[in-house]
Amino acid sequence: MLNVADEIIIGGGMSNPFLRQLQGYKLGSTQIHMPADPNELQKIIQKAKEKGVQIHLPVDGVCAQEFSGTAPTIIADNKDIPDGW
Repeated sequence: MLNVADEIIIGGGMSNPFLRQLQGYKLGSTQIHMPADPNELQKIIQKAKEKGVQIHLPVDGVCAQEFSGTAPTIIADNKDIPDGW
């Protein structure tokens, strides 16, 4: 995508490794699937900068205390997701 896009939006579960590794967000109790080499995330961001591609990551998210369509939810800033959510 970095070879053809001007801007890329990375959202949902795909954004969580970037938010944790590169921005230091704890993200509550979110299960995060990190790449085998977390340094790859920084390499992606660096390559995007070199190519002039803007990467967009979410600033907030819908959070629940359990994975269920009926669970109560909150909208929280990514840097302030409470533990247990």
